[in-house]
Amino acid sequence: MVAVVLSLICPASEASTNPEKLVVTPKICAVNNTAPYCDVSVFVQLIQQSSDEVCLFENDKVIQCWQEREINYHHKASIQFDTVYLLSRTKQGVVLDKVKAQVQNSQLTPQRRRLRSPWSFF
Repeated sequence: MVAVVLSLICPASEASTNPEKLVVTPKICAVNNTAPYCDVSVFVQLIQQSSDEVCLFENDKVIQCWQEREINYHHKASIQFDTVYLLSRTKQGVVLDKVKAQVQNSQLTPQRRRLRSPWSFF
């Protein structure tokens, strides 16, 4: 199971020194042939000054949109390939945060054992 946590606190002004915070735990999910999908949990926590529309995307597909000042949202998904989650303000086109959940296959490819020595005198 992969837990992707988007935790954002938007500052009052764009010049604020408080950066937006993104936490991803773990960053890589291992799958095998018996379980080819990863169960992903995405948490969005956002506090913003205005009620601008904010949307969560999964590989360019809209998951959820809000027009609220405080957002607490939990999304579960099963992914098979690397997936990018993006949180943005839709009207301004500003990307607030983005995270990539990586999926790797844990099956080792069969390797042949070398039958002869790699060197020879003749």
